[in-house]
Amino acid sequence: MAQEWDSLVSRMDEWTRAVDRFMNRMQEAACAQQPTPSLALDCWRPAVNVYETQEKVVVLVELAGIQPEDVTVQVDPRQVFIQGQRPGIIPEAVQTLHQVEIWSGAFAFQVPLPTRVDPAQAESKYHSGLLEVWAPKRPTASQESIRVHIHLNHEALS
Repeated sequence: MAQEWDSLVSRMDEWTRAVDRFMNRMQEAACAQQPTPSLALDCWRPAVNVYETQEKVVVLVELAGIQPEDVTVQVDPRQVFIQGQRPGIIPEAVQTLHQVEIWSGAFAFQVPLPTRVDPAQAESKYHSGLLEVWAPKRPTASQESIRVHIHLNHEALS
C-alpha cells in the first residue's frame, strides 16, 4: 500500500510540474501576443504605489531582478504605461514547486494617475530594484505622451 501511495504522490508531483510549465508558457505567450497595453491584463504585474506630493505625482514600482534597460516607461497626462521583462528565475532542474510568488516573463500595465501631469517634465530613477517615475502636476489638459528614460542612480529614492 505504501508503494502505491508513493507512486500516486510522485505522479501528482509530475502533473503539478506539467501544469506549472503549461501555465508559465501560456502566460508568456499571452504577454508576447499583447498588441496594445489595454489587453495586457493577463501578464503578471509588479507591486505598485502611487502617491502625490504638493508638486508631483509619483509611481513607485517594485522591479527586483529586472535590468532598467528591459523596462519601458511612457507617461501620458492621466496615466503611466510600464512594460518589460523579468528573465526566468526558476531553474530547469527544479522538480517540484512548493510556492511561487515571484513571477517572471513579460509584464505590461497601466497606472491611472489621480490628477493630470506634465509628461514633458516626467523623470524616473531606478535604485535597489525600485523604479520611481514622477511628473509635476499640471492643471490644464494636455494630449502629449512622452517616453521616459530610466536613470540609474545609487542614491535612495525621493
